[in-house]
Amino acid sequence: MYFYQVATLVGIERLAQLFTRFGLGRPTGIDVGGEKPGLVPSPEWKRRVFPKGEAQTWFPGETVIVGIGQGYLLVTPLQLASVAAKIAKRGHTFAPRMVTAIHDTRTGKTESFPPRPLPVVDAAPAHWDIVVAGMVGVTSFPKGTARLAWKDTPYSVAGKSGTAQVFSVGQNEKYDEKTIEERLRDHGVFIAFAPADKPRIAVAVLVENGRSGSGTAAPVARKVADAYLLGKMPDSPASTPAPAPARQAAPPVPDTGDQE
Repeated sequence: MYFYQVATLVGIERLAQLFTRFGLGRPTGIDVGGEKPGLVPSPEWKRRVFPKGEAQTWFPGETVIVGIGQGYLLVTPLQLASVAAKIAKRGHTFAPRMVTAIHDTRTGKTESFPPRPLPVVDAAPAHWDIVVAGMVGVTSFPKGTARLAWKDTPYSVAGKSGTAQVFSVGQNEKYDEKTIEERLRDHGVFIAFAPADKPRIAVAVLVENGRSGSGTAAPVARKVADAYLLGKMPDSPASTPAPAPARQAAPPVPDTGDQE
């Protein structure tokens, strides 16, 4: 309900602008071919792609749906990880990459590729603090949806759980995972960065037909973060953990209910 109200107050035009500023609707620029740009819908986009008539009209209900990441909005897991990194670094981030340098064994020369900064998202420090504190609540508050997945972690974590619909439910129909095929169940989604106070890693996990972001995707994100920050590899209890970074308190945020 909260996100419905926010989407309605903000409006689709400003939502589309904000999504675009965070890199949605276009490739991240990773050095791998075939990257998909996703889609940030807007009234102008709908007028352009739909046939003339009522279908071109942008309805208020569509704004609500886009506001919770559903409807026409399309994003990739890499874009979600990039968004998490942008929040972690308060608007400053770089294009993702697979290659940092190429060494020519015939000539002995090495060509290095410096990180490419992305456009900065400007916002007041207090606004970033509110968002980060809410995401920390997701993993640590008593009603945080992913608190069990991150229980007893020695570092602070900022995260957000969610689901991605596989198919559209009719207006008079109800989604019931017990009665639909497994391949039609929602995907589980989770993004995170850690440590929340001094970020070193950003993660996005999508579990196909996993139903719950907090129940299926968050535990995977936990294993990734533990491996990167602590040297604790999955299914390898004998591995030697690296010293855990000190956990510091995140900016306070009022606990007004379930942290999603």
